[in-house]
Amino acid sequence: MTTRGKLALTFLILTVVGFGVYRWWDKIAPAVKSPQGSGNFQELKKSLDAKPSPEKAAADVASKLLAGDKAVSLVDGSAIPPVSGVSDYDKPMKDGKLIVQFPINIWPGWAPIIVANNGLEPNDASLFAKKYGFFLKLAIVDDPVKARDLFASGHSHVLWGTLDMMALFAPELVKDSRTVPVICQQIDWSGGGDGIVARGDIRNINDFRMRNGKRRKVVLAQNSPSHYLVMSLLIDAGIDPAQVDFKWAGDAPAAAKIFVQDPSFEAFVGWSPDIYTVSDKVPGTRLVVTTGSANHLIADVWAVRNDFYRDHQDIVANLMRGIFEGMDMVRKNVPAAAQVLSKAYNIPVEDCQNMIGKDGGVAEGDAHLANYRENANFFLDPMNPSNFEIVWNRASTIYKSLGAIDAPVPPAKVKAAAILAKMS
Repeated sequence: MTTRGKLALTFLILTVVGFGVYRWWDKIAPAVKSPQGSGNFQELKKSLDAKPSPEKAAADVASKLLAGDKAVSLVDGSAIPPVSGVSDYDKPMKDGKLIVQFPINIWPGWAPIIVANNGLEPNDASLFAKKYGFFLKLAIVDDPVKARDLFASGHSHVLWGTLDMMALFAPELVKDSRTVPVICQQIDWSGGGDGIVARGDIRNINDFRMRNGKRRKVVLAQNSPSHYLVMSLLIDAGIDPAQVDFKWAGDAPAAAKIFVQDPSFEAFVGWSPDIYTVSDKVPGTRLVVTTGSANHLIADVWAVRNDFYRDHQDIVANLMRGIFEGMDMVRKNVPAAAQVLSKAYNIPVEDCQNMIGKDGGVAEGDAHLANYRENANFFLDPMNPSNFEIVWNRASTIYKSLGAIDAPVPPAKVKAAAILAKMS
Protein backbone atom coordinates (compact mmCIF):
# COMPACT_ATOMS: atom_id res chain seq x y z
CA MET A 1 0.00 0.00 0.00
CA THR A 2 1.27 3.46 -0.93
CA THR A 3 1.88 6.18 1.65
CA ARG A 4 -1.25 8.03 0.47
CA GLY A 5 -3.31 4.86 0.90
CA LYS A 6 -2.02 4.35 4.44
CA LEU A 7 -2.91 7.94 5.36
CA ALA A 8 -6.41 7.54 3.94
CA LEU A 9 -6.98 4.28 5.84
CA THR A 10 -5.71 5.84 9.09
CA PHE A 11 -8.03 8.82 8.65
CA LEU A 12 -10.98 6.52 8.04
CA ILE A 13 -10.28 4.46 11.16
CA LEU A 14 -9.90 7.58 13.34
CA THR A 15 -13.14 8.97 11.97
CA VAL A 16 -15.07 5.77 12.81
CA VAL A 17 -13.55 5.59 16.31
CA GLY A 18 -14.26 9.26 16.94
CA PHE A 19 -17.89 8.88 15.93
CA GLY A 20 -18.29 5.81 18.16
CA VAL A 21 -16.81 7.67 21.14
CA TYR A 22 -19.16 10.58 20.51
CA ARG A 23 -22.17 8.31 20.02
CA TRP A 24 -21.68 6.14 23.10
CA TRP A 25 -19.83 8.52 25.44
CA ASP A 26 -22.56 8.34 28.09
CA LYS A 27 -22.08 4.55 28.25
CA ILE A 28 -18.27 4.73 28.26
CA ALA A 29 -18.03 7.47 30.89
CA PRO A 30 -21.40 7.86 32.66
CA ALA A 31 -21.97 11.04 34.55
CA VAL A 32 -21.22 10.85 38.26
CA LYS A 33 -24.48 11.09 40.19
CA SER A 34 -24.84 13.72 42.80
CA PRO A 35 -24.76 12.44 46.36
CA GLN A 36 -27.99 14.38 46.89
CA GLY A 37 -31.10 12.20 46.41
CA SER A 38 -33.08 12.52 43.22
CA GLY A 39 -36.68 13.69 43.28
CA ASN A 40 -37.88 10.08 42.97
CA PHE A 41 -35.74 8.97 45.89
CA GLN A 42 -37.05 11.77 48.04
CA GLU A 43 -40.64 10.79 47.19
CA LEU A 44 -39.85 7.16 48.06
CA LYS A 45 -38.35 8.26 51.38
CA LYS A 46 -41.45 10.32 52.15
CA SER A 47 -43.72 7.37 51.43
CA LEU A 48 -41.64 5.12 53.68
CA ASP A 49 -41.64 7.70 56.44
CA ALA A 50 -45.42 7.96 56.11
CA LYS A 51 -45.92 4.19 56.47
CA PRO A 52 -48.04 3.55 59.59
CA SER A 53 -46.44 1.89 62.58
CA PRO A 54 -47.35 -1.75 63.30
CA GLU A 55 -49.50 -0.51 66.18
CA LYS A 56 -51.42 1.89 63.92
CA ALA A 57 -51.77 -0.76 61.20
CA ALA A 58 -53.17 -3.20 63.78
CA ALA A 59 -55.61 -0.55 65.01
CA ASP A 60 -56.78 0.10 61.43
CA VAL A 61 -57.45 -3.60 60.84
CA ALA A 62 -59.06 -4.06 64.26
CA SER A 63 -61.57 -1.32 63.53
CA LYS A 64 -62.78 -3.29 60.48
CA LEU A 65 -63.51 -6.47 62.46
CA LEU A 66 -66.88 -7.58 63.81
CA ALA A 67 -65.81 -6.48 67.30
CA GLY A 68 -65.38 -2.95 65.95
CA ASP A 69 -64.47 -0.41 68.64
CA LYS A 70 -65.52 -2.73 71.47
CA ALA A 71 -62.84 -3.26 74.12
CA VAL A 72 -61.75 -6.91 74.23
CA SER A 73 -59.69 -8.94 76.66
CA LEU A 74 -58.95 -12.50 77.60
CA VAL A 75 -61.32 -14.26 79.98
CA ASP A 76 -60.78 -17.10 82.41
CA GLY A 77 -61.64 -20.56 81.23
CA SER A 78 -64.75 -21.88 82.88
CA ALA A 79 -67.49 -24.43 82.64
CA ILE A 80 -70.73 -23.54 80.91
CA PRO A 81 -72.78 -21.63 83.51
CA PRO A 82 -76.04 -23.27 84.59
CA VAL A 83 -79.26 -22.11 83.02
CA SER A 84 -80.78 -19.18 84.85
CA GLY A 85 -84.47 -18.31 84.99
CA VAL A 86 -86.43 -21.17 83.44
CA SER A 87 -90.01 -20.07 82.75
CA ASP A 88 -92.99 -20.40 80.43
CA TYR A 89 -92.55 -18.72 77.06
CA ASP A 90 -93.71 -15.17 76.28
CA LYS A 91 -96.67 -14.63 73.94
CA PRO A 92 -96.15 -11.21 72.30
CA MET A 93 -98.83 -10.26 69.77
CA LYS A 94 -99.17 -7.85 66.84
CA ASP A 95 -102.50 -7.25 65.09
CA GLY A 96 -103.88 -10.35 66.74
CA LYS A 97 -101.02 -12.55 65.48
CA LEU A 98 -98.27 -14.20 67.53
CA ILE A 99 -94.75 -12.77 67.20
CA VAL A 100 -92.21 -15.60 67.11
CA GLN A 101 -89.01 -14.49 68.86
CA PHE A 102 -85.99 -15.83 66.94
CA PRO A 103 -82.46 -14.70 67.94
CA ILE A 104 -79.68 -15.16 65.35
CA ASN A 105 -75.98 -14.38 65.12
CA ILE A 106 -74.02 -12.61 62.38
CA TRP A 107 -73.72 -15.47 59.90
CA PRO A 108 -74.60 -15.85 56.19
CA GLY A 109 -76.66 -18.96 56.88
CA TRP A 110 -79.42 -16.74 58.26
CA ALA A 111 -79.78 -14.88 54.97
CA PRO A 112 -82.86 -16.96 53.94
CA ILE A 113 -84.85 -16.13 57.07
CA ILE A 114 -83.84 -12.44 57.01
CA VAL A 115 -84.80 -12.13 53.33
CA ALA A 116 -88.07 -14.04 53.80
CA ASN A 117 -88.91 -11.78 56.75
CA ASN A 118 -87.97 -8.60 54.85
CA GLY A 119 -85.52 -7.64 57.61
CA LEU A 120 -85.32 -8.18 61.34
CA GLU A 121 -88.51 -6.57 62.61
CA PRO A 122 -92.08 -7.94 62.49
CA ASN A 123 -93.69 -6.38 59.39
CA ASP A 124 -96.59 -6.85 57.01
CA ALA A 125 -94.28 -7.45 54.02
CA SER A 126 -92.82 -10.52 55.70
CA LEU A 127 -93.48 -13.83 53.94
CA PHE A 128 -94.36 -15.32 57.32
CA ALA A 129 -97.01 -12.65 57.96
CA LYS A 130 -98.45 -12.62 54.44
CA LYS A 131 -98.50 -16.35 53.79
CA TYR A 132 -98.44 -18.12 57.13
CA GLY A 133 -100.26 -15.85 59.57
CA PHE A 134 -97.64 -15.05 62.20
CA PHE A 135 -95.00 -12.38 62.69
CA LEU A 136 -91.30 -12.99 63.18
CA LYS A 137 -88.95 -10.93 65.33
CA LEU A 138 -85.25 -11.55 64.59
CA ALA A 139 -82.63 -10.19 66.99
CA ILE A 140 -78.83 -10.27 66.81
CA VAL A 141 -77.58 -12.18 69.85
CA ASP A 142 -73.99 -13.25 69.14
CA ASP A 143 -73.33 -14.59 72.65
CA PRO A 144 -74.55 -18.22 72.61
CA VAL A 145 -74.90 -18.42 76.41
CA LYS A 146 -77.06 -15.29 76.40
CA ALA A 147 -79.15 -16.79 73.59
CA ARG A 148 -79.53 -19.98 75.62
CA ASP A 149 -80.69 -18.08 78.70
CA LEU A 150 -83.22 -16.05 76.69
CA PHE A 151 -84.53 -19.39 75.42
CA ALA A 152 -84.72 -20.91 78.91
CA SER A 153 -86.41 -17.86 80.41
CA GLY A 154 -89.08 -17.87 77.70
CA HIS A 155 -88.12 -14.50 76.22
CA SER A 156 -87.31 -16.24 72.93
CA HIS A 157 -89.04 -19.24 71.42
CA VAL A 158 -86.06 -20.31 69.30
CA LEU A 159 -82.39 -21.05 69.98
CA TRP A 160 -79.85 -20.56 67.20
CA GLY A 161 -76.69 -22.60 67.11
CA THR A 162 -74.51 -25.19 65.52
CA LEU A 163 -75.41 -28.79 66.26
CA ASP A 164 -72.27 -29.13 68.39
CA MET A 165 -73.47 -26.13 70.47
CA MET A 166 -76.83 -27.80 70.95
CA ALA A 167 -75.07 -30.93 72.21
CA LEU A 168 -73.17 -28.73 74.66
CA PHE A 169 -76.24 -26.89 75.96
CA ALA A 170 -78.69 -29.81 75.96
CA PRO A 171 -77.71 -31.38 79.33
CA GLU A 172 -78.77 -28.19 81.14
CA LEU A 173 -81.84 -27.48 79.01
CA VAL A 174 -83.36 -30.97 79.31
CA LYS A 175 -83.58 -30.62 83.10
CA ASP A 176 -86.91 -28.84 82.53
CA SER A 177 -89.33 -30.47 80.09
CA ARG A 178 -90.47 -27.05 78.83
CA THR A 179 -86.99 -26.11 77.57
CA VAL A 180 -85.92 -29.36 75.92
CA PRO A 181 -84.52 -28.12 72.56
CA VAL A 182 -86.52 -29.55 69.65
CA ILE A 183 -84.40 -29.49 66.48
CA CYS A 184 -86.38 -29.71 63.25
CA GLN A 185 -84.28 -28.09 60.51
CA GLN A 186 -80.71 -27.65 59.34
CA ILE A 187 -79.90 -24.21 57.94
CA ASP A 188 -76.51 -24.91 56.39
CA TRP A 189 -73.15 -26.58 56.49
CA SER A 190 -70.35 -24.19 57.25
CA GLY A 191 -68.57 -24.07 53.91
CA GLY A 192 -65.61 -21.77 54.50
CA GLY A 193 -67.05 -19.40 57.08
CA ASP A 194 -65.20 -20.94 60.04
CA GLY A 195 -61.46 -21.25 60.10
CA ILE A 196 -58.04 -20.78 61.67
CA VAL A 197 -55.70 -17.87 60.89
CA ALA A 198 -52.04 -18.14 61.88
CA ARG A 199 -48.78 -16.22 61.66
CA GLY A 200 -45.11 -17.18 61.80
CA ASP A 201 -44.25 -20.68 60.63
CA ILE A 202 -47.68 -22.25 61.12
CA ARG A 203 -48.94 -23.27 57.68
CA ASN A 204 -51.15 -26.29 58.36
CA ILE A 205 -52.79 -28.08 61.25
CA ASN A 206 -49.75 -30.33 61.78
CA ASP A 207 -47.69 -27.26 62.68
CA PHE A 208 -49.68 -26.94 65.92
CA ARG A 209 -47.52 -29.65 67.47
CA MET A 210 -45.14 -28.54 70.20
CA ARG A 211 -41.78 -27.36 68.87
CA ASN A 212 -38.63 -27.35 71.00
CA GLY A 213 -40.76 -27.91 74.08
CA LYS A 214 -42.88 -24.83 73.40
CA ARG A 215 -46.65 -24.92 72.96
CA ARG A 216 -48.36 -22.86 70.27
CA LYS A 217 -50.37 -19.94 71.66
CA VAL A 218 -53.91 -19.77 70.26
CA VAL A 219 -56.86 -17.52 71.15
CA LEU A 220 -60.49 -18.55 70.64
CA ALA A 221 -63.88 -18.63 72.34
CA GLN A 222 -64.15 -21.56 74.73
CA ASN A 223 -66.97 -24.08 74.33
CA SER A 224 -68.00 -22.57 71.00
CA PRO A 225 -68.11 -23.77 67.37
CA SER A 226 -64.53 -22.46 67.09
CA HIS A 227 -63.48 -24.69 69.98
CA TYR A 228 -65.23 -27.69 68.43
CA LEU A 229 -63.61 -27.00 65.05
CA VAL A 230 -60.03 -26.83 66.29
CA MET A 231 -60.49 -29.81 68.62
CA SER A 232 -61.87 -31.91 65.76
CA LEU A 233 -58.98 -30.95 63.48
CA LEU A 234 -56.34 -31.62 66.14
CA ILE A 235 -57.79 -35.02 67.01
CA ASP A 236 -58.03 -35.99 63.32
CA ALA A 237 -54.36 -35.00 62.90
CA GLY A 238 -53.34 -37.11 65.88
CA ILE A 239 -52.31 -34.11 67.98
CA ASP A 240 -53.00 -34.06 71.70
CA PRO A 241 -54.89 -30.79 72.38
CA ALA A 242 -52.81 -30.46 75.57
CA GLN A 243 -49.89 -29.58 73.27
CA VAL A 244 -51.63 -26.27 72.43
CA ASP A 245 -51.65 -23.25 74.76
CA PHE A 246 -55.29 -22.17 74.46
CA LYS A 247 -56.30 -18.72 75.71
CA TRP A 248 -59.95 -17.76 75.90
CA ALA A 249 -61.82 -14.77 74.47
CA GLY A 250 -65.39 -13.86 75.28
CA ASP A 251 -66.52 -14.70 71.73
CA ALA A 252 -65.11 -15.32 68.25
CA PRO A 253 -65.07 -11.62 67.18
CA ALA A 254 -63.10 -10.79 70.34
CA ALA A 255 -60.61 -13.57 69.54
CA ALA A 256 -59.92 -12.06 66.11
CA LYS A 257 -59.33 -8.60 67.58
CA ILE A 258 -57.03 -9.91 70.34
CA PHE A 259 -54.97 -11.77 67.72
CA VAL A 260 -54.55 -8.58 65.66
CA GLN A 261 -53.61 -6.47 68.68
CA ASP A 262 -51.27 -8.97 70.35
CA PRO A 263 -48.61 -10.49 68.04
CA SER A 264 -47.59 -12.99 70.72
CA PHE A 265 -50.57 -15.09 69.62
CA GLU A 266 -49.65 -17.50 66.86
CA ALA A 267 -53.21 -18.24 65.75
CA PHE A 268 -56.88 -17.56 66.34
CA VAL A 269 -60.01 -19.54 65.53
CA GLY A 270 -63.04 -17.59 64.31
CA TRP A 271 -65.45 -17.03 61.47
CA SER A 272 -66.12 -14.78 58.49
CA PRO A 273 -65.68 -12.05 57.62
CA ASP A 274 -63.00 -11.71 60.33
CA ILE A 275 -60.89 -14.67 59.21
CA TYR A 276 -60.65 -13.17 55.72
CA THR A 277 -60.17 -9.56 56.86
CA VAL A 278 -57.24 -10.54 59.09
CA SER A 279 -55.52 -12.88 56.62
CA ASP A 280 -55.88 -10.29 53.83
CA LYS A 281 -54.78 -7.20 55.74
CA VAL A 282 -52.34 -8.29 58.46
CA PRO A 283 -48.87 -8.99 56.96
CA GLY A 284 -47.44 -12.41 57.69
CA THR A 285 -50.79 -14.05 58.47
CA ARG A 286 -52.54 -16.73 56.51
CA LEU A 287 -55.62 -18.96 56.54
CA VAL A 288 -54.44 -22.37 57.73
CA VAL A 289 -57.73 -24.20 57.24
CA THR A 290 -61.40 -23.38 56.79
CA THR A 291 -64.60 -25.36 56.69
CA GLY A 292 -64.34 -25.01 52.91
CA SER A 293 -62.11 -28.09 53.10
CA ALA A 294 -63.20 -29.37 56.53
CA ASN A 295 -66.83 -29.40 55.42
CA HIS A 296 -69.70 -31.46 56.86
CA LEU A 297 -68.20 -30.75 60.27
CA ILE A 298 -70.21 -27.75 61.52
CA ALA A 299 -73.96 -27.85 60.88
CA ASP A 300 -76.04 -24.76 61.66
CA VAL A 301 -79.50 -25.54 63.03
CA TRP A 302 -82.21 -23.97 65.16
CA ALA A 303 -84.23 -25.42 68.00
CA VAL A 304 -87.65 -24.50 69.35
CA ARG A 305 -88.74 -24.88 72.96
CA ASN A 306 -90.51 -28.16 73.68
CA ASP A 307 -93.60 -26.43 75.13
CA PHE A 308 -93.82 -24.11 72.10
CA TYR A 309 -93.46 -27.10 69.76
CA ARG A 310 -96.30 -28.88 71.59
CA ASP A 311 -98.56 -25.82 71.34
CA HIS A 312 -97.69 -24.60 67.82
CA GLN A 313 -96.58 -27.39 65.51
CA ASP A 314 -98.29 -25.57 62.64
CA ILE A 315 -96.18 -22.44 63.21
CA VAL A 316 -93.00 -24.53 63.48
CA ALA A 317 -93.83 -26.28 60.19
CA ASN A 318 -94.56 -22.98 58.44
CA LEU A 319 -91.40 -21.42 59.86
CA MET A 320 -89.48 -24.27 58.20
CA ARG A 321 -91.36 -23.78 54.92
CA GLY A 322 -90.69 -20.05 54.94
CA ILE A 323 -86.96 -20.63 55.47
CA PHE A 324 -86.83 -23.07 52.55
CA GLU A 325 -88.59 -20.45 50.41
CA GLY A 326 -86.11 -17.86 51.65
CA MET A 327 -83.28 -20.05 50.33
CA ASP A 328 -84.82 -19.88 46.88
CA MET A 329 -85.18 -16.09 47.19
CA VAL A 330 -81.50 -15.72 48.12
CA ARG A 331 -80.31 -17.85 45.21
CA LYS A 332 -82.49 -16.04 42.69
CA ASN A 333 -81.22 -12.57 43.67
CA VAL A 334 -77.94 -12.54 45.61
CA PRO A 335 -77.35 -8.74 45.30
CA ALA A 336 -80.77 -8.00 46.80
CA ALA A 337 -80.16 -10.53 49.58
CA ALA A 338 -76.79 -8.91 50.34
CA GLN A 339 -78.48 -5.53 50.67
CA VAL A 340 -80.96 -6.90 53.20
CA LEU A 341 -78.17 -8.67 55.10
CA SER A 342 -76.00 -5.55 55.12
CA LYS A 343 -78.78 -3.52 56.70
CA ALA A 344 -79.51 -6.21 59.28
CA TYR A 345 -75.88 -6.85 60.24
CA ASN A 346 -74.56 -3.31 59.72
CA ILE A 347 -71.60 -4.51 57.69
CA PRO A 348 -70.61 -3.59 54.10
CA VAL A 349 -72.68 -4.97 51.23
CA GLU A 350 -69.55 -6.33 49.55
CA ASP A 351 -68.73 -8.40 52.64
CA CYS A 352 -72.27 -9.75 52.67
CA GLN A 353 -72.08 -10.70 48.97
CA ASN A 354 -68.83 -12.56 49.62
CA MET A 355 -70.32 -14.30 52.65
CA ILE A 356 -73.39 -15.45 50.68
CA GLY A 357 -71.44 -16.33 47.51
CA LYS A 358 -72.25 -15.52 43.89
CA ASP A 359 -74.40 -18.65 43.55
CA GLY A 360 -76.33 -18.01 46.75
CA GLY A 361 -74.66 -20.54 49.01
CA VAL A 362 -74.48 -23.54 46.69
CA ALA A 363 -70.78 -24.06 45.97
CA GLU A 364 -69.52 -20.59 46.87
CA GLY A 365 -69.75 -18.42 49.95
CA ASP A 366 -69.10 -19.15 53.61
CA ALA A 367 -72.12 -21.39 54.18
CA HIS A 368 -73.73 -24.03 52.00
CA LEU A 369 -77.47 -23.51 52.45
CA ALA A 370 -79.21 -26.84 53.10
CA ASN A 371 -82.39 -27.30 51.04
CA TYR A 372 -85.19 -29.79 51.70
CA ARG A 373 -83.40 -32.74 50.07
CA GLU A 374 -80.25 -32.12 52.10
CA ASN A 375 -82.31 -31.76 55.28
CA ALA A 376 -83.93 -35.09 54.51
CA ASN A 377 -80.49 -36.68 54.13
CA PHE A 378 -79.36 -35.13 57.41
CA PHE A 379 -82.40 -36.04 59.52
CA LEU A 380 -83.82 -39.14 57.84
CA ASP A 381 -81.00 -41.12 56.19
CA PRO A 382 -79.34 -43.52 58.67
CA MET A 383 -76.66 -44.38 56.08
CA ASN A 384 -75.54 -40.77 55.62
CA PRO A 385 -71.97 -40.57 57.04
CA SER A 386 -72.63 -36.96 58.14
CA ASN A 387 -76.15 -37.34 59.50
CA PHE A 388 -77.64 -35.79 62.64
CA GLU A 389 -76.68 -38.61 64.99
CA ILE A 390 -73.07 -38.82 63.81
CA VAL A 391 -72.42 -35.08 64.16
CA TRP A 392 -74.24 -34.95 67.52
CA ASN A 393 -72.38 -37.94 68.99
CA ARG A 394 -69.01 -36.67 67.78
CA ALA A 395 -69.59 -33.28 69.41
CA SER A 396 -70.85 -34.90 72.63
CA THR A 397 -67.75 -37.10 72.82
CA ILE A 398 -65.41 -34.13 72.35
CA TYR A 399 -67.15 -31.95 74.91
CA LYS A 400 -67.25 -34.79 77.41
CA SER A 401 -63.50 -35.28 76.95
CA LEU A 402 -63.04 -31.57 77.66
CA GLY A 403 -65.05 -31.88 80.85
CA ALA A 404 -67.66 -29.42 79.53
CA ILE A 405 -70.49 -31.94 79.96
CA ASP A 406 -70.85 -34.98 82.20
CA ALA A 407 -73.64 -37.03 80.62
CA PRO A 408 -74.39 -36.44 76.92
CA VAL A 409 -78.04 -36.23 75.88
CA PRO A 410 -79.10 -38.94 73.39
CA PRO A 411 -79.79 -37.44 69.94
CA ALA A 412 -83.26 -39.04 69.85
CA LYS A 413 -84.31 -36.78 72.74
CA VAL A 414 -83.86 -33.59 70.70
CA LYS A 415 -84.23 -34.58 67.06
CA ALA A 416 -87.72 -34.02 65.62
CA ALA A 417 -87.90 -35.16 62.02
CA ALA A 418 -91.66 -35.76 61.86
CA ILE A 419 -92.54 -32.37 60.28
CA LEU A 420 -89.77 -32.73 57.72
CA ALA A 421 -90.94 -36.24 56.82
CA LYS A 422 -94.51 -35.01 56.31
CA MET A 423 -93.29 -32.28 53.95
CA SER A 424 -92.21 -34.85 51.38
